[in-house]
Amino acid sequence: MFGLVALSRHCYFPWETDAQSRDREEEDETVSKEQQIHVIFNPISGQGDAEQDRHTIERSLIDLGHLVVHVTSAEVGSEVLAQQALEAGADIVIAAGGDGTVSGVASALVGTDTTLGILPRGTVNAFAASLNIPESLTAACELIGNGHTQQVDTARCGDRTMLLLASIGFEADLMKEIDRETKNRYGKLAILVNGLKQLRELQRFDISVDTGEDVHTFAASALVVANAATLATFLAQGPGEVDVSDGQLDATVLKPEGQWEALVSAADLFLAGLFKREAYHGQVNHFRADTLKISAEPPQNLLVDGELVGQTPVEIQCLERSLSVIVPKV
Repeated sequence: MFGLVALSRHCYFPWETDAQSRDREEEDETVSKEQQIHVIFNPISGQGDAEQDRHTIERSLIDLGHLVVHVTSAEVGSEVLAQQALEAGADIVIAAGGDGTVSGVASALVGTDTTLGILPRGTVNAFAASLNIPESLTAACELIGNGHTQQVDTARCGDRTMLLLASIGFEADLMKEIDRETKNRYGKLAILVNGLKQLRELQRFDISVDTGEDVHTFAASALVVANAATLATFLAQGPGEVDVSDGQLDATVLKPEGQWEALVSAADLFLAGLFKREAYHGQVNHFRADTLKISAEPPQNLLVDGELVGQTPVEIQCLERSLSVIVPKV
């Protein structure tokens, strides 16, 4: 049975002598001076054994301070639990789950002095990967105690916090066709298979992107606006490398007229990310801005950090260095 559990090195034992009890009470007073560490644990993330993972987390983190574990449910999500952790005085709030869990926790922490820790347990774990946080749960737990903090950008996409990217067109339509059960069961294979199917039905739409200085208009199949991205998200690789701390959003537009051009454009984007150079294929455009106002005709599905959240139009604004995250030492 999962629930809210508080764990600490400081415990009370009823069989102690009065002297031992007084000594322990004096020691217990130091709890308030310890780091207050709250874990937001999503038991349905990924394909692992949730109970075993939770025990691993508790064993690994118990010596770092006063540890409290919150478990998400269908009724109470990660953002609400992270907000409760903040109100309880948390110094570090750790998201143990996939990108959705991390995004929810980060939404509560943006603009605060509280640090985000990440224990990747999802299917993709793209934000963790973009910060070089290890996939191994044990190694990620060790990082909480041994890493250092970095101030990174986030973004506001409509009324939502965005850590990674927003996708319009191809990728958003692709993910709309994949339910959580299929995603959890088949992982990245489900995305690949459905991606090939979606490619056969590639459609273009008219899109307008207002940066405040220029208005870009295209007949496009996809637009990706990235705050952070790994090579695996190759449709975001127009700049060759997305900097999560530069105060800018990177917009990549794909304009292929058919399947072959789509494949060539995708290959160029992959190579751009691999060799950290800008994409130069004629059907790919890239530009940077701190704020983007996007509209499309007809209105297009909008995917933000892996979640379908509605349709265009939308405004996305970069919030420079607004989140403190535990990352590996360089």
